[in-house]
Amino acid sequence: MNHKINKFIKTLSYQLFGKINIVNSPIFLWFFRIFISSLFLLSAFAKMYPSPEIGVIKFFEHKQLIDGLGFNEMFAQYLSRCLIAFEIFIAIAILQSNYLKRIIIPVSILLLVIFSSHLSYSIFQGDNSNCGCFGELIPMTPIQALIKNILSIAILVFIYKMTKIKSDSSMRNVVIILLSCLLFMFIYVPLKSNSKSSVKVVNNQQIDNKDFTTERLDSLNQLRDSLKVTKEDLT
Repeated sequence: MNHKINKFIKTLSYQLFGKINIVNSPIFLWFFRIFISSLFLLSAFAKMYPSPEIGVIKFFEHKQLIDGLGFNEMFAQYLSRCLIAFEIFIAIAILQSNYLKRIIIPVSILLLVIFSSHLSYSIFQGDNSNCGCFGELIPMTPIQALIKNILSIAILVFIYKMTKIKSDSSMRNVVIILLSCLLFMFIYVPLKSNSKSSVKVVNNQQIDNKDFTTERLDSLNQLRDSLKVTKEDLT
């Protein structure tokens, strides 16, 4: 069956483009690499829409990771930024050749499989709300996102089969891209400090001190009134 489909595609491409085999053409391969890169890049920056404070912190971090998956606040802060940074990393790394077939494509497929597993669970639970794959920019149901992921995995498998292993791949370049993406995210969307909690504690302490001072003044006033009454009685 697969042989017949491949033969049909080759025949069709030959009829349309002559001797140029579009399936094995570098242009065709680059089209899919750019397409996958655009998807991951859109997914990353859509999570920061309309602003990092709303997109990353309010929607993705709190609604998806803390409320949805039950992560604690500190871990969710790191996880949200690392996931978005990793999506940017894949978007860039899929366009270069270092460890493309050995690491980049397999890791991209693995990430989509993990996301798809979570989406499948959401579908099983009957969840039809926005899955958050494209943040608030492009709301998608879990079913829509799962279909997108399956198509993306199929394209990545095709890219994997058509890509040759580069013998002189540089791990250094891959690490530099990854660290640059992580650095960008933690600078662009800084971690929240515990200043709000500290201010809340300080304010509570100030209120307690104020209440204590008021009670002491009331006691002193009562004592003064009592002494005044006693003095009047003596006179």
